[in-house]
Amino acid sequence: MNYWQPERLSGRDKKKLGEDDGLVALHLQKYAAESFTPAEADQANRSALQQAIIAVLADGGAWFAQQISQRIRDKIVESVDSSALQEALWALVWQGVITSDIWAPLRALTRSSSNARTSTRRSHRARRGRPVYAQPVSPRVSYNTPNLAGRWSLLQVEPLNDTERMLALAENMLDRYGIISRQAVIAENIPGGFPSMQTLCRSMEDSGRIMRGRFVEGLGGAQFAERLTIDRLRDLATQATQTRHYTPVALSANDPANVWGNLLPWAAHPATLVPTRRAGALVVVSGGKLLLYLAQGGKKMLVWQEKEELLAPEIFQALTTALRREPRLRFTLTEVNDLPVRQTPMFTLLREAGFSSSPQGLDWG
Repeated sequence: MNYWQPERLSGRDKKKLGEDDGLVALHLQKYAAESFTPAEADQANRSALQQAIIAVLADGGAWFAQQISQRIRDKIVESVDSSALQEALWALVWQGVITSDIWAPLRALTRSSSNARTSTRRSHRARRGRPVYAQPVSPRVSYNTPNLAGRWSLLQVEPLNDTERMLALAENMLDRYGIISRQAVIAENIPGGFPSMQTLCRSMEDSGRIMRGRFVEGLGGAQFAERLTIDRLRDLATQATQTRHYTPVALSANDPANVWGNLLPWAAHPATLVPTRRAGALVVVSGGKLLLYLAQGGKKMLVWQEKEELLAPEIFQALTTALRREPRLRFTLTEVNDLPVRQTPMFTLLREAGFSSSPQGLDWG
């Protein structure tokens, strides 16, 4: 079985992602001991039902939600409401204590979020228009709901010792970023921070596994990378002096492949909109350059090349290709670089890429 583990968020992460957002970590069983973060004991703040669920799952095995409910009744001789069980199960999920063996509960999170936003918009319209009368009580949650699907079990992974775990983290960072730097360690929230990682990297340097140097401008002097990575960077630096065409690619602003706002500061822009690595925000990059940023909610956009003759249609086609991956996504773009979108040279290019003209600006979806 492989594991999916919602990550516990710091206050900084919650502000960055939004109060209703979360991070989910996926762990291959083969490497779970290296990447899995064991849950911290928080028994004092757990409800009686949550503790009962843990007691049931601690007996071993994986159980369907209805089986968990039955075993709880057998243990504490008390009826368990399916809605209460779902709430308690998911509280433990977000604490990193339990998981399901299938993807359906995880996929249901995005659908539930979309439905919640739709309900909120409808309630706002109701308050502005006709009076709202008493609403029917929502039915009890079914045990067959996707949020409760699959067999649930405790997340039990034998932890590594501190040295083994730090070495695994270093190797993962070399795979993910290519270079271990202070900024990358901060971005990964590595226990012990950069001083702890730097001590390990110096040992790896002494053994010849990695090299230290100034490989990327702006990342400081304490950078560590494998020789193959350094050779690749030299090749790219040579190619940068040649005229080449790079295909623009759209990424989530939170994607590790987006180095801006994470390993590197955001590229300077005169507009008042400040880019952030938020869920729902997108960037378009090409050839190591940041070309476009679409803010969460889709209302505002930044484009780093304003000269019409230098604006490539591929930039906006890359954006709409990414947007089409979310079939239920709908928004209205009103501003580009602090100007009404209709007054910018991007208006025509965005329409050609798939946006629709509207009185407020450009509609998507």
